[in-house]
Amino acid sequence: MRGNTLVVGIHGHSGSGKSQMGEYLEETFPYPNANILFVHMADPLKLATAELLVGDPEAANADEWSDILHDRLYGSSAEREVPLDYGRCGELTIRRVLQVLGHLGRAYLHEDIWVETAHRVICDLESMHSHDNSMVVLIPDIRYANEVNYVLRERRGFIVDMREPIGYEHTDSHPSEAGLGQLLLARKYENTDGEGARILHANSARLVADLTRLKESATSIWNCVLTASATLNLGHVFGRTL
Repeated sequence: MRGNTLVVGIHGHSGSGKSQMGEYLEETFPYPNANILFVHMADPLKLATAELLVGDPEAANADEWSDILHDRLYGSSAEREVPLDYGRCGELTIRRVLQVLGHLGRAYLHEDIWVETAHRVICDLESMHSHDNSMVVLIPDIRYANEVNYVLRERRGFIVDMREPIGYEHTDSHPSEAGLGQLLLARKYENTDGEGARILHANSARLVADLTRLKESATSIWNCVLTASATLNLGHVFGRTL
């Protein structure tokens, strides 16, 4: 934790319930006086995708196309897999466009380009809420090791790892969807600077029946976060010493 800002990142494969976990964490946070805000690593990618695919905003079908893209970009994980007929380009999925743009930024600009963008957003939020007692930032789309480093080391925050059931096989081999299970497991037991205690686990929620259990997990995660914060003496927040 840094200052009065608590950062919690959520990691998992596509469709594992990261966004839903973020919503449940917001809903179950035990201190109602805290500002709980969402920051996504992929926010600039979604804006760029919308600009790229809408084209001329004055075109006759621009509004309709923009609405379709908005549903694909900000809807469920499954909606990002629905193919779009994009003329001579054939069928494109929003997930594929996001993956390509994300890779281009990391490969040709800087590995930390999306981390730095998110960091600047968080700093702006901290400035805007500088007079408030405390702030919680939830990042529900942690995918790469440098994003884990940002949350754990730079922000001294927490990572929630959405674990898959035994035998589950993830079919998307793109690095952004491959998961960091082994890395997080190794770091949990390495326990450098209290990092192990700040990596928490929850089972994925791929079925509607899993959602109740996921909400219960969110409550347990906050209990673990507050306990670990007190043990590690990470700072003062929410009107009490953590």
